[in-house]
Amino acid sequence: ARALAEHLQCHAHDGQTLAVFGAMGDKDIRGIVEPLVKHIDSWYLATPGVLRAAGVVDLESALSASGEKVYSDYENVHSALSAAKAAAEKNDRIIVFGSFLTVAEAMQKPL
Repeated sequence: ARALAEHLQCHAHDGQTLAVFGAMGDKDIRGIVEPLVKHIDSWYLATPGVLRAAGVVDLESALSASGEKVYSDYENVHSALSAAKAAAEKNDRIIVFGSFLTVAEAMQKPL
């Protein structure tokens, strides 16, 4: 997460950064989001489709504890990614992170 935050800082751009985020429940979710809060404009929270995944309530809690108050919840990664794509404007960037399983779902075509 710190490396991603550094990358986002070093690669500034004119648009906003929209993040699709999902993590596993056994990870330090707050430790993941804290370095990124100041680099992300909109959070699209989702629960990857595995039993180990953290629920969106856990993601919300970590974001709130890190000072972030603006985020949206989605029932799955595809819904979150679709919403981010719909909201993105010219020069915006969308990142998908938190778990390899979140990224893998985002890369698959929806059923």
